Amino acid sequence: TFANSARAFSVHFHYLQLSMSRYPLSPRQRQANEYFRELSEAVRKQKAKAFYNYLVENEGFITITHDDLLSTFNRYCNSVLRDRPGPTCMRLRSYIFLLKKLHALRGDRQPGTRTYKILPWPRELSPEEKFLRYMSASRQVTHQLTSTTPTVSLTQTIIGLLNEHREALMQDKCEVQITSTGDFQDAKIRFCPVVLQSVVGNATAAAAVSRTVDIKITNRSDHHSKKLLRCAFIDPAPSFVLEDDMNITCGLQSSVEIEPGVSYSVKCTFAPKHMSVYKSTLAFELQDGATGSSFHVIRFVSGSGQASGRDMELVQPKSPYTPFRPKSRRRGLPIVDGVRPPGPRHHIQRTRDLADYRIPPEIQEEMKGDTPTQKLQAVLKADLRQNHKKLFETLLWIEERQMHHDIKRYDRKKTLESTPGGFLVLQVDGLAESRPSLLKGDHIFVTWEGHDNEYKGYVHRVHQEQVWLKFHLRFHTEFIRGRQYDIRFTFNRLPMRLQHRALDLSDKLPRELLFPTAATASSKPDLWNPSAVSLSFYDRDVERNAEQKQAVEKILSGVSRPAPYLIFGPPGTGKTKTTVEAMKQVLKCINGSRILSCAPSNSAADLLCDLLLQHVPKAQVLRLNAFRRPRSPDIPDTVMSVSCFDHETGSFEMPEIEMLNRYRVIVCTNITAGRLASIPMRSDHFTHVFIDESGHAVEPECLVPVAGLLDPNNPKGGQLVLAGDPKQLGPVLRSRNSHQVRSPDVLPRASHDPV
Repeated sequence: TFANSARAFSVHFHYLQLSMSRYPLSPRQRQANEYFRELSEAVRKQKAKAFYNYLVENEGFITITHDDLLSTFNRYCNSVLRDRPGPTCMRLRSYIFLLKKLHALRGDRQPGTRTYKILPWPRELSPEEKFLRYMSASRQVTHQLTSTTPTVSLTQTIIGLLNEHREALMQDKCEVQITSTGDFQDAKIRFCPVVLQSVVGNATAAAAVSRTVDIKITNRSDHHSKKLLRCAFIDPAPSFVLEDDMNITCGLQSSVEIEPGVSYSVKCTFAPKHMSVYKSTLAFELQDGATGSSFHVIRFVSGSGQASGRDMELVQPKSPYTPFRPKSRRRGLPIVDGVRPPGPRHHIQRTRDLADYRIPPEIQEEMKGDTPTQKLQAVLKADLRQNHKKLFETLLWIEERQMHHDIKRYDRKKTLESTPGGFLVLQVDGLAESRPSLLKGDHIFVTWEGHDNEYKGYVHRVHQEQVWLKFHLRFHTEFIRGRQYDIRFTFNRLPMRLQHRALDLSDKLPRELLFPTAATASSKPDLWNPSAVSLSFYDRDVERNAEQKQAVEKILSGVSRPAPYLIFGPPGTGKTKTTVEAMKQVLKCINGSRILSCAPSNSAADLLCDLLLQHVPKAQVLRLNAFRRPRSPDIPDTVMSVSCFDHETGSFEMPEIEMLNRYRVIVCTNITAGRLASIPMRSDHFTHVFIDESGHAVEPECLVPVAGLLDPNNPKGGQLVLAGDPKQLGPVLRSRNSHQVRSPDVLPRASHDPV
């Protein structure tokens, strides 16, 4: 399954995951959402029924598009409510949610449009009918669970009933009433806020006080007793603690009998340890003494932990929320270059140039609107096999255009402070969370009102939320403390340029590597002869696992060449351990083998390096770091011992080409591997390329360590290994237009593909 499995980690699979954080709600939209959350279920249903009646009266039982529904909703707001969504009016999406929940509206998403089918209003069931439906479903769920599991947990039972019978579960039934002291309404138990002692960073000290409520289970029958069988939270709730006299909540007592007219009390204590909102669902299982049948009741429990005094002030908004609007900027100002930080002392002559790869004007024109033009959509929807390079370079340009737009959010008017050494310090809020991201060697642009130049300042040092900058001498001479400067941020285009070059170089790769087939896969002779070199595992856990052991043997033999070999599985299944074990066996069993081991992030690459050094001599391993990477205490000492770090310049270096050729393993990030493709290194130098966590990278990024660095026809190797999980979170994507690239569902197909 190497062909389709390798595609599972490509960008056309992960470009479907979109970040909606850059589309913040307006103040009125947020107020409308708050208004919706505060309404009771009965009021919500009443409002939904009123809009439904207006909808049927004006439209009838038809299929209606989303735009037409929006127009009807606007008329409803103007003529009936005489209001618009805000503090006293719900949004359209809230009405749609309620009508769908009530089975009065059915959504149907078709290519390019959204439609809804208006259905007849469902008949209101009587309490007796609701109870009978619930009891029937309860018996059915219990029977299904007991047929596969001898002991059925309360959580399993409630989850099986909650979606369809939520309202029935919330109601008192069988003459049993469950109430609570404090704030109790609509089956919801709300604790008063608990004030915490102090907040230190993200950790919070123990609560200064806890809250306790009494939950009373009352048998209102005159003749028959009831039994409380179980009482527990259906999801983990360490901040909520249950206690009762008979230890039913602890599971030490099988049941407690509640006589007619008697109440049984359960105490619930809320003791939060963090400043947050806590919610959980409390379930009761009881048995009717008259019929012997069991039934369930649920209550929703919530509470919040709050800070006091100065701690509360720290988490308050610093300024009122305002939607982002790009600021107008004077264009075409002459740029005065600044002072760059000291570069690496050793320079290796490049044999392969790196072009600029700016967005072409015709592509810029096609991407001007909110949605791609038909011409651009045709490129994005064309057959991948015939359109591989064009598709991905277009997607990279779409992403870059969005990055240009997003970085404008951080443009500000700020003051600068002078420091000894000729630096100017800029305070950047959010820098510690990489919002925006600034590293050594990056640059920003600065000007001020009435000035005719824009000065480029280079980052020499980054500390928490401060950056040390150096500009042209003229700027330092004209600098005035306290002046408000227009700060314009930029982003580093080097990763984009390296991915574009990898796409150019991919034209020279055999098509069997990018698009393997059953006829071409496994078409190379084995690299390892088991009878000549015995296999002795370093990791006994891998040896004892049949699938992991087989994967190591297959990689060692190179049976998939020229197709990539894929290691995939859920979290915790040992993908990284298997990958590292395979690398160690390649080094031991294949003479002359050289490995390029990559990962999308520095932390993942450091982990690979650390695991390799447990059995591979340090003299054979190089951890190649980007020049811009800061020296951090988070880097393990073992990794630093095989890194080339210049203490005089305080930055990482790249060794001379003669030194690089001596190492058998080079570990780096996917993007840093692009530096190796620029220097005079033979394409058959690396016999194996391993990419861990490849599901977190877009396809052009995975091509950077392959194109120009791996020769699939190398008789000593040419093996590419991809490890990761395509079902986990993919790479961070910024452009909403990327959803035009539809996933061909290659992963499910790959698991059944005979290749």
